[in-house]
Amino acid sequence: MTFADDIAKIAEQVRKRAEVVSGEEATKMGLIVPFFGTLGYDCFDPTEVIPEYTADFAIKRAGQLEKVDYAISIGSAIVMIVEAKARDKKPEAHDGQLKRYFNGLRSVKVAIVTNGVEYLFFTDLRHENMMDDEPFFNFNILNYDRSQIEDLKLFHRDNFDAFAIKKQAEEMVYLSGMTQLVDKLLRSPSDEFIRFLVSQLSSVSAKYAIDSKITSKVIDKFRPIIKKSIQGSLVELMTQSISKEIGQSIEFTSSASIQKVDEDEENQNELEINSGDERIETTVEELEAFDKVKFITALSKK
Repeated sequence: MTFADDIAKIAEQVRKRAEVVSGEEATKMGLIVPFFGTLGYDCFDPTEVIPEYTADFAIKRAGQLEKVDYAISIGSAIVMIVEAKARDKKPEAHDGQLKRYFNGLRSVKVAIVTNGVEYLFFTDLRHENMMDDEPFFNFNILNYDRSQIEDLKLFHRDNFDAFAIKKQAEEMVYLSGMTQLVDKLLRSPSDEFIRFLVSQLSSVSAKYAIDSKITSKVIDKFRPIIKKSIQGSLVELMTQSISKEIGQSIEFTSSASIQKVDEDEENQNELEINSGDERIETTVEELEAFDKVKFITALSKK
């Protein structure tokens, strides 16, 4: 069973239990503990998954020492801390308790706030050893995609690497911001972006050079041209990508079919029938390609 299968199994359990789980303790035992078990941690070993962890620097509030719901340890070093919320509460790090623990425990590089369905992952991208205010990764066990499964693998006990996690966190955060910026520019090019593109036309060929000053009138003139150019370029890029993905899918299917024929020549007729069914099955690659086509179609209507 793959890691994706394990997560899908846990997701089904959460889906069945979520509506009947009430309160923080029930959320912990019914939803959160099984999730971390799926990530490879021994939730029955109090030296690995430490409940109600209290640090030596904990301060008293309302007569009690502050503590985190779980501290997760690998090789005697605490690497993650977890704050649990009841299923019906939003997973927000709002009271500063989790941040104080993160900042005080130098071995900790990941802090998690969860209500058993949504998991918010924090690290220290802004300032070393100081927990960021915003999570770098949000995972919803009832609503996730394939790429998020790959990101979640980083937190599995067998894969845990603080350096790799921080590197991936940086990429995820800045990729998200850059994607939003590029999307905004492509849908509605700013004057500065248009000015830059027009100024670079001569680098393609001298015949495209604009000798006059790039005024607001020139920018308005080129705005529809640039929008059409962007749409055309995206369509071309997506077409190439789709063709490549479908080609790889067909090549893989063909190779697998040939191998099967070699292994079992006596069942040739049955194989041909099965291969025919396989050819008309919608693959993951084809679904992704379809999503790309929908994106381009939507963009072209803007």
